[in-house]
Amino acid sequence: MGKLEQTYAQSLFELAKEKGIVENVYREYDDFQEFLETNSTVFSILKNPQIQKEEKKSILTELLKDSSDIFRNYVQVLVDKKREKLMTTAFADFKALFFEESGKKEVIVHTAQSLSDEQRVELQTILRDRFQREIVLQEVLQPDLIMGFRILADGKELDCSLDGAFHRLKGRLKQMNGVTM
Repeated sequence: MGKLEQTYAQSLFELAKEKGIVENVYREYDDFQEFLETNSTVFSILKNPQIQKEEKKSILTELLKDSSDIFRNYVQVLVDKKREKLMTTAFADFKALFFEESGKKEVIVHTAQSLSDEQRVELQTILRDRFQREIVLQEVLQPDLIMGFRILADGKELDCSLDGAFHRLKGRLKQMNGVTM
């Protein structure tokens, strides 16, 4: 993300750390992020420059009434500074700081259907051994994925789907034969 996002995320992280509530603030930010993603109308209102700052702050005060003062004040500062768009974009930087500090690693797994509890535990065990960190597994259902799964971690992808195998095979055949398919 950009330098501005990093600055705001770092400030929130350091303040939450100082108060000993980093995990709590992370959960609040995660919940708020999810809310904004699923309620685009609210986020559009918050980003709209024609809506008065006090009206935005009133909406946020109601939305975040159960949140910590630190998180609520952080969001209010973003409104005061006319940086409402950073409410969502700075989350990735805050999340990275949280995972680094907590010794956890987020891994995203794309599957056609939900993993069973047994599959989830087995995958987490394999990934924990590989990364030497506690794994926070995020499942993304991708119904068009045919057999297998795709794993995303550290900006890298491991494609263990039938489609991925087909594309790798196709690439190898092209290299061997110099043929376009």
